[in-house]
Amino acid sequence: MNEFICDRDNYERFLNEFTAGSRVESPLSLEVFGNPSAGPLPDIATFFLNSNKAHGLDKNYIIANGTKLSMDDSGAELIRFITDHPRATLAEIIEHSGTPEAQIRELITQLCRNDILGMIF
Repeated sequence: MNEFICDRDNYERFLNEFTAGSRVESPLSLEVFGNPSAGPLPDIATFFLNSNKAHGLDKNYIIANGTKLSMDDSGAELIRFITDHPRATLAEIIEHSGTPEAQIRELITQLCRNDILGMIF
């Protein structure tokens, strides 16, 4: 039994399951994400991770509100920046990133729709 508990893979699976079961309540901005005629995301919007911890980010995945999402390097960099700078605006995120603006906007939109990120504006 001791070997099972001390096994690194078992511990990682436990953390994944525990993190997946933790929820951070955040309102969905229906006026932005539910309106097909809404314009682009506002540059003054700020974003936050819908999780108490950025678990898995070192392995290019994130678990937030029950969703596990694998990411490429640009997605992981975006999440790292948002967790390190929780009050950064969209304009600041775009300025910091080496990824094209349209791609950042689309990625953030999809992360918000999937309840990985929350938005305040």
